[in-house]
Amino acid sequence: MARQTRKTCVFCQRADQKISKEHLWPNWILECLPPHEKLAIEMYRRVKDAKRWMPKDNTGIEVNEICVSCNSEWMNRLEEAARQCCS
Repeated sequence: MARQTRKTCVFCQRADQKISKEHLWPNWILECLPPHEKLAIEMYRRVKDAKRWMPKDNTGIEVNEICVSCNSEWMNRLEEAARQCCS
């Protein structure tokens, strides 16, 4: 039986970290933006085809592409700094 490999984080490119399901835009920032109908997000990378995400409900778009380390470390610090600027 072939060994299953983990997904690679879109930021750090590591495959040895657990990938977490996260909101692309935090819910608090959606409240700061004008209402939208179907907001789609596309990401382009040099070596891969574009990836597109669509919202599943009114809480925004969730992605399963970011490792727990990136999300809980530098991305968390960035979000907290942005939240302080917007409040």
